[in-house]
Amino acid sequence: AGKADRAAAAAAERAASEVLSACDGLSSSNEMRQAAYTPLLCVRALLETPPHLGMHSLFAAAARARGAPTELGGGEFCALVHMWETLKMANSHKRTPGYLPDFILALAATRCAEGTAGALRARLHTLSIDGPVISGEALDALPTLPQHLRGSLLSCLHVLCRIDGHVAPLTDSPALASFLEDRSLVGALDAEWYADGGAGAAGAVAAGSKGRGGNGRVLREAYLSSSASAKARKAKR
Repeated sequence: AGKADRAAAAAAERAASEVLSACDGLSSSNEMRQAAYTPLLCVRALLETPPHLGMHSLFAAAARARGAPTELGGGEFCALVHMWETLKMANSHKRTPGYLPDFILALAATRCAEGTAGALRARLHTLSIDGPVISGEALDALPTLPQHLRGSLLSCLHVLCRIDGHVAPLTDSPALASFLEDRSLVGALDAEWYADGGAGAAGAVAAGSKGRGGNGRVLREAYLSSSASAKARKAKR
């Protein structure tokens, strides 16, 4: 992030703290509190996009192979996933207090760099495209998917479907398996998540209870966190 974006993120964090103090003084309801400070927290988060992981690069490559712009790389795909999760766009129909995408982006644009504001608007436009219903039950199509990465993978799927223009439901494992196989993602994701323990790969830790890979397989350190996005943010610090 540039100087203007860092300053804007810091300003949003200070404002959120002040808003919380004001809400405490007014004994505000939880709903009012969330409506007041959530947009500021979202602004800060959106201006601190984490570095991408290999999983994001694989999804970006799959999108490019089906006609997405050549400039779509892992970093931009990660930024899209980050916005999807930050703005809770999977739950947009629930009207959670404070999660108002257009308002949040307008708020960010008052302080961030002009180029950043434009990029945020472009991402929101992409993510606002109608997408399919995707069920967690369909993730059985990936038998080696670590349990704690299910949420992150669902976010990646929602983003990919909007880039692809895919609208057919992905509510069972055969449908998702076909979707992933058409994009050559099944084996690629497995190889990205795991490293061969017998090869003594650096940066790999035994999957244990967090992964379902057996026979000596190990889960790469980057994917040990309960959220791949959270792991990337931690690495950035």
